[in-house]
Amino acid sequence: MDLKKFIPDFTELIPLLRPRRRVFRLEVPAKEIELLAIKDFIQRVCDAAGCTSKETSSVKLAVDEACSNIVRHAYQGMEGGKIILEAGIGQKDIRFAITDFGKSFDFRKIEAPDLNHYVDIGKKGGLGIFLIKKIMYKVDYRSKNGRNDLILFRKLSQAPPVSALAAAGSKKISISAKFTLMSTGLILLLIVLLYIFLSFRNQNFILSQQRDKAISLTQAIASQAGESVTRKDDLGLDRLIAQMIQSDASHVFDYVFMVNQDDKFLAHSDLKQTFKDYQRPPAVKPVKAGGVKVFKVKTPRGWVDEYVAPVFFKGNLVGEVHLGVDRAALDRALGHMRADLVQMIFIFSVVIIGGLYLLSLIVIRPFRKVLAGVNAVSSGDFNAKIELDTKDEFGQLATIFNEMTVKLQESQKGMVEQERLQKEMQVAQEIQHTLLPSTFPEIEGYEIGATYRAAKEVGGDYYDF
Repeated sequence: MDLKKFIPDFTELIPLLRPRRRVFRLEVPAKEIELLAIKDFIQRVCDAAGCTSKETSSVKLAVDEACSNIVRHAYQGMEGGKIILEAGIGQKDIRFAITDFGKSFDFRKIEAPDLNHYVDIGKKGGLGIFLIKKIMYKVDYRSKNGRNDLILFRKLSQAPPVSALAAAGSKKISISAKFTLMSTGLILLLIVLLYIFLSFRNQNFILSQQRDKAISLTQAIASQAGESVTRKDDLGLDRLIAQMIQSDASHVFDYVFMVNQDDKFLAHSDLKQTFKDYQRPPAVKPVKAGGVKVFKVKTPRGWVDEYVAPVFFKGNLVGEVHLGVDRAALDRALGHMRADLVQMIFIFSVVIIGGLYLLSLIVIRPFRKVLAGVNAVSSGDFNAKIELDTKDEFGQLATIFNEMTVKLQESQKGMVEQERLQKEMQVAQEIQHTLLPSTFPEIEGYEIGATYRAAKEVGGDYYDF
């Protein structure tokens, strides 16, 4: 039985289990003049990792040797080549990935050189891979589909600063997003205040308007009903009540009726109550003079504001007109008003916030281009340019930046030869230290001691036992 098919494949989870690294990236043309930019890049990475000056020098030597081989050999006879350098700071080491798209070679076939033979024949060069392997504790080389990756690992003598690893998990928020969030918060605060103000104002307006309407309708019906009450014109009174109900567009009128002086219904919006006795609630007092009076009445359906106006005919009191405004219906009307207000404010808010975001993208776009150029130079790419056609402050800043990068390139060319000489001196020093004996022979009766002093960088003598 093949048990492999029952064992789950966890290879996809391996990248998730690896420790997170703070990543630095640099991409430069494959030219010797760019080796200085690569060294500056390595210096920043090692500083961020907390490396000592000796560790930094060793890493510079190894990476510089690898990149020099790419320029001189991988891209030999080729134009337009590039080198991609990616560094990742971990808890215990730094990982360097050097990528090129030139000629590949079998890294595993390179054997350790015989240094004594090199000294005897006076051979120069050919020790690059030897130095890389000596400085780095782990070296890997991969070549596939025209892409060559040299992976180098350098152990750290001490843990990197916390800030070097904290940035690996941090998430950056763009300026346009910050501007949009801050402006959105301010706008939402203003909208809430505006909603409270408009809601309170509209509520008072609707209540006042509804009260004035109820008073005017009650007075109008009372002024027209005098003759019909005296003549006992039931149809005329029903018609007046029907007109009053029809004028209620908000549907807040609970009832309308007329009574005579004997408290008998002459007309009622509920026809079943016609000609019955009116049981006056304790809160409703008879109105015999003056204008419209308002009473609060508790009914089986809830609270009602009852408007009462006296009915006169030729100066004589003949009855009363009662109009009941349902408080619950009035609250529902106010709720509809608030819902419409919320919908209007929501649409207004979406339009304003969307407009602010688009405006922020337009305003921040030149700043992003300037920031991209600064980051490119910070990563060692002195060929970076900022393309801005505007004549404002951003355009002036872009012009100054482009002039600065040209001057940096010119000064960089003058330092290439000096850097090359310094590298050759360092390589020679490494070779000489390798040739020096590491232990003293033990001879009975003798104690052997030695002293060694180099002339500046490289000593001129060689000794052995």
